[in-house]
Order: sequence, then C-alpha cells, then structure tokens
Amino acid sequence: ITGVSPFFVRDLHRFKRRYNFQEIQNALENLRQVDYSLKNYAIDEGRLLEQALVQIVKGWPATLLPYAAKN
Repeated sequence: ITGVSPFFVRDLHRFKRRYNFQEIQNALENLRQVDYSLKNYAIDEGRLLEQALVQIVKGWPATLLPYAAKN
C-alpha cells in the first residue's frame, strides 16, 4: 500500500528506537535547517542530508550542521 519495500519496513522496525521529546524537537530543527540551507546555499545536498540523518538518528541538535542559523 505504501509503495515501500516490505524488507525495508522490516529493517526499519528492527532498528527503531524510542525518541524522547527533546530528540524529536532536535530532529525537526535539523530538517528545518536542511530545508533552509538547501534553499539558500550552494551546498552538496547529499552530504548535508547525510549529516542531518546521522544527527537525527543520534538525537543531536541542529546547531552542529554546517550553515546552521545562529539565531
């Protein structure tokens, strides 16, 4: 129904973990920063997305991303 491989979904369930509220906030901020950076800088999209994904999985804040807004 979703168009996603059942093998991918199985692996996703195997590697899932519970995120606390702060980690979810960090993930959303990471995505916001990625969106902003991709729209405003000539940047390697793949590298930026890879870094953001690692930060989201580890629960790290968006301030560690290159080009993160310092507001």
